[in-house]
This record gives sequence, structure tokens and C-alpha cells, in this order.
Amino acid sequence: MSIDREQTHIDAEDMREALGRRGKTFLGVLCGFIVAAWVFLTIAVPAAGMLMPLMFFLGLSGMFWAVVIAWTAVPAAGVVVALRLLWARRYRSAAVWSLVPAVGVILALYGIEVGDIVDFWLNKARYDRVVSDLVRGRCSADDRKVWKTRMIYYECQAPAIAAFEHDRMLSTWRGFVYDASDEIAKPPAERSAAWKKRDIAEFICSTEVEVALGSHYYIVFGNFGWCD
Repeated sequence: MSIDREQTHIDAEDMREALGRRGKTFLGVLCGFIVAAWVFLTIAVPAAGMLMPLMFFLGLSGMFWAVVIAWTAVPAAGVVVALRLLWARRYRSAAVWSLVPAVGVILALYGIEVGDIVDFWLNKARYDRVVSDLVRGRCSADDRKVWKTRMIYYECQAPAIAAFEHDRMLSTWRGFVYDASDEIAKPPAERSAAWKKRDIAEFICSTEVEVALGSHYYIVFGNFGWCD
């Protein structure tokens, strides 16, 4: 009978250990999923051009700070877990978890630009098609039907210039500008008089470049009008 009791005790211990391992595995998968979803949404929202409308809605609804706290909870939890693992001398696991707050800092500083760049490269073929047509003077109604982009303005003359809307709320907008003259890369006050006389300048004269993408493309941010 004593042997049976010992065996039962051993079986129970084994079951608890197995359940503990499964619980830790499940918790690890769940945490990984939460972090992955957090990173994805942080990049996907600006990439989809929904950041400004979302911020406007959250401000009106009074949910802005609740969302900010929810967003910061993920890297904050990463710091706590990393410190606990470090205290337990599980250095490899602590190093992995320390990546979460590090990614949080990067996303807080550059997440919007990363989303913009993702959107740009996903749609670059469309932008190139528009620019190619502008250079060739192909801007008829039939030509514009195949552009399939959100245009703010364009000029069908050399040097080619076009403004593509990506994100917008009221008069504030983010987007991409193709400027063959690269005048848009200069501060507004330093752009040439000839550039300022172009029709498109009336719409994007106060717009400033945030990221140069190469090949005359730029990520820009600004307000319509507001010209000196």
C-alpha cells in the first residue's frame, strides 16, 4: 500500500510539472502574440493612413490617454519581466524581454515614419505610373482613370511634380511628393521663386520634408495653404 501511495504521489508531481510546463508555454505564446499584435498595429495604423482620423476621434471621445496608457503597458511590462528574469539570473531570457521596451522606444520615435515607408513601397508602382505619365504629358481623363492614387495635386509639365495624399485630417496632411527639381527638400523660405509660382505651390507651400526616399520622392508633412 505504501508503494502505491508513493507511486500516486510521484504521478501527481509529474502531472503538476507537466501542467506547469504547458502553462509556461501557453503564457509565452500569449505574450508573444500580444507583442506581435502591438508592433503590427503600431506600424499598420500609420501605414494605412488612419492615424490622423484615429487621433481626432480619440481626442473627441476622451479616450486618447486611455489608448496611450494601453500602448505603453506593453513595453512597461517588458521592463518588469526583464528585471525579474535578470534578478533570477536568467540572462538570456532577460535579454530577449529587454527587446520589447527597446522596440517601444524605436516605435515611439519613428513608428509613423516606418508606417509611411511601408505604405510608400507597397504603392510605389502606382506612384511611378503617375510620374511616368506626367513626364510624358499624358494627363487626360482616360489617363487619370488608371492612376488609382489619392492625388492632392499634380502638374503635367516639366519638371514633374505630384503630391500624393496618405493621411489627412482637415487641413493637416501627410503624404508623398515627387519633385523632379527637388525644391521641396529645401525649407519653404529657401525654395526658388520659380517653384513658388507653380500652381501646386499654393497647396503645399508650407509642407516640409521629413524623410527623403530617393529618386525625387519625399515623405512630407504640413498644412494646405498657410503661404507667406
